[in-house]
This record gives sequence, C-alpha cells and structure tokens, in this order.
Amino acid sequence: MHCKSILLILAFLSSLSLMAQTSVSGGIFSPTVWESANGPYLVTSELVVFPGASLTIEPGTEVQFQAGVGIELRSGSITANGTDESPILFTIDPAAEEGDTWRGIYSTVTPGNFQTMNFSHIVLEYAETGIKFNGGGYRNITNSTFRFNDVGVVDGDEGNDFMIFTNCDFLNNNVGTRGRASFFECTFLDNVNATQDIYYFITPDEGGRVIDCYFSNNDVCFINSETVINSAVIRNSVFENNGIVATLYSVEAENSFFIGSEIHAVYANLIDIRNCGFADNGIGLRTTETGTNGFVLNNRFENNDIGIQLDGNGSMVTGNVICNNEIGVFVATPLNVSILNNCWCSEDPEEIADQIFDAVDDVSSGLASFQPFSTNCDDPLLYPGDSNNDGQANAWDLLPIGVHYGEEGPARGVSSASWIGQATSNWGQSMINGLDLKHADSDGSGLIDSDDAQVIVNNYNLIHNNFSDLDPVLADDGNFDLRLIVPEEVFANQSVSLPLEIGDASNQLNDFYGIAFAMTADVNFFNPGSFSIDLNDSWLGEPGELLLIYQELPELNHVEVAIVRRDGQPVSGYGLIANLNFVMSEDLILSIEAAEGFSPPSDPVLNLLQIEAITHEGMQIGISYKPEILVISSTEDANPVADIQVFPNPVSDQLYLRGEVASVQMYRLYDQRGILVQEGPMMQPSINLSALPSGLYVLELVSDKASTTRRILVE
Repeated sequence: MHCKSILLILAFLSSLSLMAQTSVSGGIFSPTVWESANGPYLVTSELVVFPGASLTIEPGTEVQFQAGVGIELRSGSITANGTDESPILFTIDPAAEEGDTWRGIYSTVTPGNFQTMNFSHIVLEYAETGIKFNGGGYRNITNSTFRFNDVGVVDGDEGNDFMIFTNCDFLNNNVGTRGRASFFECTFLDNVNATQDIYYFITPDEGGRVIDCYFSNNDVCFINSETVINSAVIRNSVFENNGIVATLYSVEAENSFFIGSEIHAVYANLIDIRNCGFADNGIGLRTTETGTNGFVLNNRFENNDIGIQLDGNGSMVTGNVICNNEIGVFVATPLNVSILNNCWCSEDPEEIADQIFDAVDDVSSGLASFQPFSTNCDDPLLYPGDSNNDGQANAWDLLPIGVHYGEEGPARGVSSASWIGQATSNWGQSMINGLDLKHADSDGSGLIDSDDAQVIVNNYNLIHNNFSDLDPVLADDGNFDLRLIVPEEVFANQSVSLPLEIGDASNQLNDFYGIAFAMTADVNFFNPGSFSIDLNDSWLGEPGELLLIYQELPELNHVEVAIVRRDGQPVSGYGLIANLNFVMSEDLILSIEAAEGFSPPSDPVLNLLQIEAITHEGMQIGISYKPEILVISSTEDANPVADIQVFPNPVSDQLYLRGEVASVQMYRLYDQRGILVQEGPMMQPSINLSALPSGLYVLELVSDKASTTRRILVE
C-alpha cells in the first residue's frame, strides 16, 4: 500500500475521532446532562455553571480539558457519580503539551453560600487543583482516584468545608489533599505531600481522622504549610517507606504501624501514641521542646536509628517495648526525664543504659530515669475488659469470666480499668487455650467476679493490637442446632419475643455452660433501644445464676449477646436459653425501603453470627444455625397499644397511662438484666412502682393483637 494511501486513512480515522467529540464552553444556565455516548467532552474555554443551573455527568463519561481551563460553579451544582464498572474520567486534552495542566473544578461562592458538588467513582488527573470546594458544609467523595495532579482536592480558602474521603486513592500528586478532612480506607502512594494542613476544630468528628488507611513512598504524609493548629487522629493505619509521616502540632495514633520513614515517623507538640509499632525509621517518634502532657504508651520501637527522641520532658513514656535500636531513647533536652516501666529486651541495667543517650553521654542532655523496667517484652499487655485477649472488648469476653468465676490471683496493685495496656505479672493459671487468667481480672482486684463483667461494658467495642493469636479448644461431643422461634408474621409497633433454643430430644448436650453471639438483620427493622432479654424459664439456669451482657450496635445493625453460668456446674439436655425481645419499627415497611432502597420491601432476615457456645471448661461446642425470615404482615391493622403514653417518667411511685388503656390486657416489667420483676392485669390506668429500687426498667403492654414497650426510669 502506498504511503499516501496510509496517510489518507489515518486522516480519515482522525476526523472520525474529532466528529465523535463534543466541545463545550461558555455558560450553563439550566439543568444539563452529559451522556457517555456523546463523549468525550472537550472543555475548550472556562465553563461556568450559573446559579440555579446544574451539570450532571453520567457514568462512563470522559471529560477532557484544554490547558489552563476548568469548570467554575457560581452557586450552581455539579453531580458526577460513576460506578465501579463505569467511572467518570476528568483529564487533560490529549493534544496538550507535556507538563500542561487544566485548571480544575472549583467553586467561587463566598463562605456561607452553599453549592452542591457530588463526586463518586471518578478518576481525576493532570489538574492544577482537581476539585476546590468553597462556601462551607460537609463534602463526601467516595471510591475515587486522584493522580498526577499538582493538588488533588482543596477544601476552600476559608477552611469552612469538611471533606470526608472513603475508599479513595491519591497517586503521584504534588499534594493529595489540602485542608480539613477525614479519610477512611484510603491509599496514598508516591505523592510529594500526601496531605497538607489536616486539622479539626473542636473534636476529631469534624476532621483530622485517618482510619484504616495505607501510606507508602510519599515524601511527607502530613505537614503544616499554613494552618497553625494542625492535627491528625490516626487509627488502624499503616505508613511504610515514607520520608516523613507527620510534622504536626498534635498527633493521636492507635493500633497503627510506622515503618521505614527516612527522616522521622511522627514529630509533634502534643502526642498521644498507643499500641503502635515503629520499626526501621530514622527517628520513630520525636516530641517538641514545649510539648506537655504527652502519652507514649504500650508501643513497640524496634530497629530504628533513634526509637524516641525527647526534646522536652513533658511526656509519659511507659509500657513500651524498646529493643534493637541504635539509640532507644535520645534525651535531647537539658531537663531530666522519666521513662519508667518500659521493656528493653534485657534485664541488665548497664545494657539498658547503653540504649539511652542522656547526660552520661553528653552533659548538655538531662538524665533519664529508667528503673524499674519490665523484663518480659513478649508477654501480652492486659487491656481491661478484653478477657479473651482477642483485641476487642465485647460480649464474648464474658464467657471466660463465667468459666473462671470466683478464681483468685495476685491483684494488680496500682491498676486501672481504663482502656490502657498494662504490663502485669502472670497469675500462673491458664484458661483452656493457654491464656493466663490475669486477663479475666479486668478490674485488677485479684478476684474474677461480676465487677469484671462491668468493665467489659465500660470499655465495650474498644480495640487494641497487642492481642494473642490462640486457637480455640474444640469439644468433640457433636454438633447441635441453635434456633430462633419466630412468629408467622410481624407488623409495625409489635413487641416480639423470640425464644432462643438449643438441641432437641434426639440430640442433647452433655455439657453446656454459656453462649455468645451477634444477632443481625439485613435492615434496621426494630426500634433502637427496645432490645431486652428475658431469662425467666431459661434451661441454662435461674437468672440469679447467670451473667448477662447485651449491647445494641445500631451502626453495625447488630445486637451482641453473652449469657453464661458462674457456678462451674454445666447443664445437660436441651431447651430454652432465653427470649430475645424487641419492638418492630413504627413504620416497618417504609423503614425497610429506606434502608435497602428497594420496593416492594423484602422480608428481613434474622441471622446469628460469631456463635460461641462453651462447656464448663471453656471448650467450644459445634453449633449449626439457619437464618430465619420475619414475614411482614400485609394487613394495615393498627396496634391499639402503640400510642399509649406513660407519665411521669422518671417516676418514684405511681405510673399513669394515657391512650387506649382499655385495650391493654396485662403488663410486664423487666429490669436491665431482662428479669421479670412485676406483672399483672391492667385493672386501672396506673401501675404502682413504689416497691422497686431505683434503675432503668422495660415496661411491656400487651393487648389481644399486639404489644409495645416503654423504657421507665424509677427514681
């Protein structure tokens, strides 16, 4: 084929490409939609979305920008929500010269004048400033990638915006983000500055949080360029092979790892660093000269040039493992410092002193007091409430307390029930899986009892990373069915009571002592705060023989439950464990539609997760459970007792009822443990509660069609 023919074909193909492109510029004055089929869109000059107008970009659309131009919002709105399969791409015009950038998508409204900017599942690249918010308000960007930009996202000149990034990637930017922001499950790779000026105002709830994130090969992860009070709260994140992780005013870090920082990992004035690992850094952690009330608790510093550098003496440094560093602690202040009760991988005071650079090495430094020190760096720290030492305080921690109830060991002396890892002596007595019994003594009294169960409640759902990885010991006496007995159908405002049963006549348990589980549903179909447990008639034991914990976790759609004996005597056979009580949501169908986003609504599914049933020795019993479906009633019959009001509340003697009281056949009153304390027929519109001790109770009102519950505070 002749060269001339080839050139003609290439020119023809090029013209087809240009014909498929849509050029845009000027103003958008009314609702406008860019469809992927008409793309790519080429923005040839500044594009302005005017007040009252909107721009919606469909999934799969590509938007190109000539160098130096962008999209301005003047109180208009832009929505660019792609999908996993069809993200939206914002990029530079392919015809631009190498190194050119486009201006970005930005708001020019003044603070206090809000505009809508919605982004998800986008890829934004080669911009001067990819997205710039202004005007104030909460901003959410999810499942998006920002790469090869000068600055990925900015929260506005006045700092009135608060950005929340979820599952986003920031790659090869000069600056990933700038300003007040929080990050959840985000990745930062190969940026010069991953973030600048991260901070929060009053609490971390409105900024500064870094949760479940990964940072690698960035020159700097967090740094201050303008903001005076810059702060980061770091949880469950990993920082690997960065130049510097943080140079900030305030850093809180927990359950995170700082590895291979060339210069330093964390350098801050105010610090609260707990349960973290620092390894292979130039300097692991450095405090400022003026830093006060700092906490460096229960961390590991290993193989760093300098593990901890103290430029001031205002930090508590205790409970840490400081081993195999060139210098474990460098005292860079002329003031004396206290670094008591740390573990140095040595029992020789002279060897430990060699790991500390202080006035003994240079008189310009202060002296470091390091004795007493811990001697076993590998023993797990004790976290009050985490009885099984799996890294979290929750219902499952009640089971070891029940198994070992009444056992004694050495008290911790000066101890704390707060969520702080504590290096304590072993009891020399173990649970069946080998974990030392000291972990079940949550309050440090030296006696395992119900006070330890209360510590679980106080520290519920807190986590740490100093856990033991121990395999459960399994019982070999078979597999048993666990069942929730559900009604044929449920309806709004109904108070339901679901019997929880185990085993049957043909498959009986020989040794049953306790159980823990999470009850979950595919929608939030019951009223928060209405859950309770009735232990009356339990085959496992009388209410006074049992320990009970249950916690509603609405954010997880979970209720977590543990019930266990405490006398060392198992039961055998089969039967009812407890009745699980709750109230269906006031508008059941609408609540399911709202939660799931579908119509007609699906029937909610009740499932039990993380089931752990045990013998009296703590061995785990094999359990089978089949999820149950709650069928929603198709009738519109009103619940006659749903609107009954009770007063006064709090109450000291007589409780009065207002509404359809005549429809109430009987009432039941349960205490916080789920124990029935009072019941009777409703003969009059009042109930005498004067004989009850002070506390919180659940009142159940029962009609011939339904029931409802009310929480009552007795003073």
